[in-house]
Amino acid sequence: MAFTGVAPRQPPESPRSRLSPCLYSLPLLVVLFFLPAASPQTSWGSTLDATSNFFKSTWDSLATYTGYHDFCPFAMDFSETARRAVQAKIKCQDRALTAITTGLSHWEMTLMKDHPRPLVLAFTGPTGVGKTETAHVIARAILPKTELVGSGKRPRGLLVFRGEDFADRRANVTSYIDVIKASLFKHLERCQGHAVVIFDEVQKVVPGTLDALAEAISEHPTLTYYPAEDPRVIHRIDTSHVVFFLISDIGWEDMLALLVAHGGHAAALPPHLLSQRVKAALDAQWQRLRCGKMIDTVVPFLPLSQADMREVLDVKLAEMSEEHEGRLWARLETTEEVRAHLVQKPFVKYVGYGLEDEGEGEDEGEGGGESEGKDCRAGKEVYWYAEFGARNLQTGGPLHALESAIVENMKPWRPLEVLDVRLNSQTGETELRWCPQETWMGGKGGEGGAGTASRLWEEAGATGCDLRWAGDLKLKVG
Repeated sequence: MAFTGVAPRQPPESPRSRLSPCLYSLPLLVVLFFLPAASPQTSWGSTLDATSNFFKSTWDSLATYTGYHDFCPFAMDFSETARRAVQAKIKCQDRALTAITTGLSHWEMTLMKDHPRPLVLAFTGPTGVGKTETAHVIARAILPKTELVGSGKRPRGLLVFRGEDFADRRANVTSYIDVIKASLFKHLERCQGHAVVIFDEVQKVVPGTLDALAEAISEHPTLTYYPAEDPRVIHRIDTSHVVFFLISDIGWEDMLALLVAHGGHAAALPPHLLSQRVKAALDAQWQRLRCGKMIDTVVPFLPLSQADMREVLDVKLAEMSEEHEGRLWARLETTEEVRAHLVQKPFVKYVGYGLEDEGEGEDEGEGGGESEGKDCRAGKEVYWYAEFGARNLQTGGPLHALESAIVENMKPWRPLEVLDVRLNSQTGETELRWCPQETWMGGKGGEGGAGTASRLWEEAGATGCDLRWAGDLKLKVG
């Protein structure tokens, strides 16, 4: 609930009652508007799609004006919904996901108590390991209603801050605090106190900036805001129904050293040691940022080995297949050999860390051939991890190279055929083919589902397929 210090604000007369007849008659008006557009040359499907898009956009605008969008409810049983979402989308971070789902479940129970508090989760780890993506996946799971933003959609109730926007040491910290408080207050007022707030790369902010959140995530969660246009007015709003994600790379070097000391095996890491080491690093940094008592749970995200990168790649390929299914192809299939090829050098850069000096090794070889990225150099064990995590796969990486090769060589699209990607064992070249769906004997997606070629089909070869391109995938330079 929001209130002011001057006088209780009475809500203005809602225009809903005046606009309700218009809103209910809008679908009929839209259909009549688009009806003349339908012709023998225009499919009813495209006409209905245009009608639906127009109606959705108009409805969102009217609903926002009338107040129908002034609520951002959480999903029913949102902790379970979030658990399923992160398990489906986020790979190789089992420790982190367990901590997150446990925290969400506990917080869901506290919301039923008399004096709930917001949930504050600190995600920490090296770049590209899924911290920001995980926060957005959870936001979409917790906040089921969406709103149109530009050409896309986002969860209604999601607010994002970025550390680089508050990193100028020449700026007045008070101005940063005012910006954050104003944005958060307006957001919570619109959403009636329900929100997910993501603060990314908080290690970059000027010390003192996070004081803006101190009261909001305290034991008495309230946001107090003095608007610049009239500082005499005091605005307050309850923040107990807010999830805060504070994302950074603080302490990842300590995390890596502990991982190497335990043989590079994430499963061998004692949970309490990992939490203690990362929490100590966070406490030291939070002292500089003056937000040490804000965090409920520290969630460490571990670096990704080559085996981890393979698992992440499988998910990305499956998403690519599903995204364009029925429009560009019936589905996208890749062989085991080509998927293994795409997570090796030069597609992914790996950095080696040794136990003797816990320092960075040279990037050579294939980045470790064993499941945990273990290797032996000069009589010592070296553990290899992707330098930029999963970002290696997309930004100028193998997925970017594969998409470019597909666009350049596979047109016109064949939405009723399978696009096959495989590695020629004799030439080492990547091959792209169009194949009839009957070629697969394991049904849709074969034995492995979308993005994974059927083993039966692999053994049968590429008989009956149309080879359109063979060559080396080109990485983006620069």
